Amino acid sequence: MTAQASEEFRAYHERHGTLRGCQFMATRAGGRTNGRVNIRTKPIDLKTMKLPAAPNLIKCLCHLWNIDTPNVKAQGLNKEVTKLIVKKPEERIAQ
Repeated sequence: MTAQASEEFRAYHERHGTLRGCQFMATRAGGRTNGRVNIRTKPIDLKTMKLPAAPNLIKCLCHLWNIDTPNVKAQGLNKEVTKLIVKKPEERIAQ
């Protein structure tokens, strides 16, 4: 996404404090396939919608980083972010 297109999301976040419940429509200027992207946002009532369950972020990140999930343990928070501990290779063999 270009900086110009993302500006509408930044403004929405400043107004509402979150992107949760942000409905947006993206269009291309002039309907051209390579035209500038224009974004329009509006809040929606989340009570009228059933959101899917949150994804298991630890599992997703381990998949991206090619780390076996049995070797990972979530431990505490660091600035409100879960800290992941990955067992060292010698610790994996000892089990």
